[in-house]
Amino acid sequence: HICSIFFFLMIRRPPRSTQSRSSAASDVYKRQEVNSTFLALFCLFSTLVCAARASPNICLGGTNQAILSQKQQFLKFLEGPCLPVVVVPGVMCTKLRVVIQCEEFKSKQPNLFQTCGWTTCSDDGKGRRPDFEYNLWIPDVNSPMSLISLTKKSSQCFAGLLGLVYNASAEDPYQRFTSIPGAEVSWYGHTFETNEHSNCGAAASEDLLKIPLADQVCKKCRGMRDFRLHFESLGYQNGLTYQNIPYDFRISIAANKGVKYIQKAVRKLHERTGKKVILIGHSMGALMSLRALTNMTQEEKDAKIATFVSLTPPFTGSSRALEMLIGGNPHLVVANMIGVNLEVQKELGRQSGFLYDLMPTFTSQLYKDEPWMQHLNARIQLESLYSNPEDINQHWKEFLSQNQSPIENFPSPLDKCFDVFTSIDGNCQTRMKHLYEMSKVGSKSYSKSFSDIRELLIRYALDNSRTIDFLALKNESGIPFLPNPGVKTVIAYYSHIETTAKLLYNSNPIYKTAHDQFQFADGTLLGGGDNVVPTEGPLLAAFKWAYEFNQKVEGAKPIKLLELCSVHNRKTVHDFLDSSGIEDFKKNEYIGAPCDCNNPPPKSHFNNKNEYKGSDCCHTGIIQDKSFLNYLTNIVAVERKNTKDITKAGFYNKSDAQLKEIVDLCPMLSIP
Repeated sequence: HICSIFFFLMIRRPPRSTQSRSSAASDVYKRQEVNSTFLALFCLFSTLVCAARASPNICLGGTNQAILSQKQQFLKFLEGPCLPVVVVPGVMCTKLRVVIQCEEFKSKQPNLFQTCGWTTCSDDGKGRRPDFEYNLWIPDVNSPMSLISLTKKSSQCFAGLLGLVYNASAEDPYQRFTSIPGAEVSWYGHTFETNEHSNCGAAASEDLLKIPLADQVCKKCRGMRDFRLHFESLGYQNGLTYQNIPYDFRISIAANKGVKYIQKAVRKLHERTGKKVILIGHSMGALMSLRALTNMTQEEKDAKIATFVSLTPPFTGSSRALEMLIGGNPHLVVANMIGVNLEVQKELGRQSGFLYDLMPTFTSQLYKDEPWMQHLNARIQLESLYSNPEDINQHWKEFLSQNQSPIENFPSPLDKCFDVFTSIDGNCQTRMKHLYEMSKVGSKSYSKSFSDIRELLIRYALDNSRTIDFLALKNESGIPFLPNPGVKTVIAYYSHIETTAKLLYNSNPIYKTAHDQFQFADGTLLGGGDNVVPTEGPLLAAFKWAYEFNQKVEGAKPIKLLELCSVHNRKTVHDFLDSSGIEDFKKNEYIGAPCDCNNPPPKSHFNNKNEYKGSDCCHTGIIQDKSFLNYLTNIVAVERKNTKDITKAGFYNKSDAQLKEIVDLCPMLSIP
């Protein structure tokens, strides 16, 4: 049990290797010895509390929310242990709607109007008139832009409506991307026909595929629904203490208004409750959140944000995005008929900046001489050179004497991390491969330097007309530089799944793509990850930020690195109880976190080699992982002794009717 392990780990003396790492570490443990009685009592209390956290309504002190009015539940939340939550979903996890302004569309986009099968804007029944609105992502099966591309016109219609107009000269960065004339795109719940179903932004990120039995056909298409329902079971109120942030994922992070929505939601939830906010970002949502944090003052972050939780973050990119830009992503299409075909993928690369934000970055090259990066390089070399445990053991002590990890309890390659997966060695390894290489085309290899990234895309991208602009926007976002978030951060990642680290093309992809044919990578070199994001992204960010905290860089805060499914150093993220009764953490640390795949699987989950890979515990699976969601509860329910005067909360005096009206209007998702 997590909490039991936490209790014993906290009261034990540290191993000698840990004590000798630095004087700072020794000081920490000296203080632990002095306060051992207090820590023991704190840990025992935490153990009992953790056991209770599995029960529903923990945020309400255990009161059944079914018997409470909206106002009563809100007041109970103010009195309870939980902090308000802002959630930012991943890429393609926001349903987009297109609103057709028929006369304007027909006048300014006559060819596309005809391609979509429309002939008139009249209601006289003569000819085919477009509906006022359509689901654009993911389109309905029977719509003019269906993903089942039985006709070329269907995919052309989809590609055309999905496109954007880019204006590099716009002074306001948030005005650089606009919808095509006559076809305004927004998220589900933000249009006239869907507004009453918005659920204050939640509906935009749930039930992405509108087909019968979608739950059974596509579990991942539930999007953030399971995530929200888990938090509601704890006592959260959607639109009041829990806020999902939909955004147009096509638009570059540096120009994406979603960043403003994140900042506004943090401010509003803090104002409403008088409590600090937990900011949770999944996948691209973690990048959007990091951008929002770096655009806030340190004073505001210290006052309003408790913790930034990033789930499977692609901080240094993913080969999936690069694959889509060069020859098409095979994971998005089946038999060239069902899914996102080449024409649509090409349009996304031509006019939508998000693929550039998500492709591999030059981060490893940029920081290769930094002490924290040299530590990782030495660790990778150690793992690759010595496969024999005796060899590793012999060199491990020498490694530690020369390479001090900025993250406490980061495991040795000889430590045990996995005890269920049979497809990999169960020992703890970074599994980082090809850290400095991105792709190979023919005989030429391309590194992750900025010059090689630019050259690769200019030569081989499906459409390179905006390559320079979009690379500049990517740098403008700051993400490739891994700016310090300036708040306490939890990074949750997987390493146990084989994930593409380098793409291999035997010949020039343009030979096929110029003739509207996919050119998928002929081969891949693999490393560890979550099947989409390699371990490089989470680890580089964690080590950089942890090092900056140790070096007392201004604004830097401690980092907790959570490896999901790992059994090494299982505990909660908190390592002390502050004077106001809030569980918190003040040191960098590696922690193993539970996942659903830790349980022995049924035989049906083994492959034809009789291997169990834990494939369900992956990049998108994290937001539906019940074991991890229960663990996440311990991060948000931290106020063990609420001493605040709840009457000072901004919404304390709001009536039931006023609270309902606020949820219905959802002012947090409106930008002046």
